[in-house]
Amino acid sequence: MNAARAKITFDLKREGNQFKGSYRCKAGNAVCRNNVDRGWVTGQVNARGFRVAMEDTSWCMYFMDEFYPPKADGEYTCYMNGGIADQGTFELTGPPAAPTDQGEAVGKPKP
Repeated sequence: MNAARAKITFDLKREGNQFKGSYRCKAGNAVCRNNVDRGWVTGQVNARGFRVAMEDTSWCMYFMDEFYPPKADGEYTCYMNGGIADQGTFELTGPPAAPTDQGEAVGKPKP
């Protein structure tokens, strides 16, 4: 909000073609929108967007312009009381891939 940057964390679990999990805004960054630091994430693995429902009943839609696991970027729009509460861009980085015994890189399932 107001050109500020905040670091957030998504903890996601895949269930078939769906994923869900939690959203956390890290303390020590710019103040999170509306001082809300927790939310719930839902989406589909084959979609380019996902939804975050916040504790204050607002919600945000994230749409990925580019997705190259474990990285992505795009735009988001947050809504509250029937109107736009916030808009901006985002960058995602996933956990680094870990080597296996065979020397292949594997990571957590990507949404």
